[in-house]
Amino acid sequence: MRIYDPYTKCGVILAGWFIGGLILNMLLSTLFPDGAEDISEFIYVTVVAVCIYGLTRIFRAEGETPAPRPWWQMTGRPTAAFILALYYSFISSPIVQHRN
Repeated sequence: MRIYDPYTKCGVILAGWFIGGLILNMLLSTLFPDGAEDISEFIYVTVVAVCIYGLTRIFRAEGETPAPRPWWQMTGRPTAAFILALYYSFISSPIVQHRN
């Protein structure tokens, strides 16, 4: 399955973020009610990273072939890959700073 339409991509991301995040947060707060914030945060970040990687395997740019990409290639265009790398670096920096 490959998704080419930008609106469908946006819908998948928003639905996954809302439903998946809500369910995962509820599950983690039930499993780790207090005192295990580090474990809960690690599990959450790991699940989000796996989901992001999974979506990069499904989403395709316009005109891109449905053939599998190399494992290291995140997008069909270098500019988009650079912007996403900056974004993920930016959102992960508070997690790293939180460990102090």
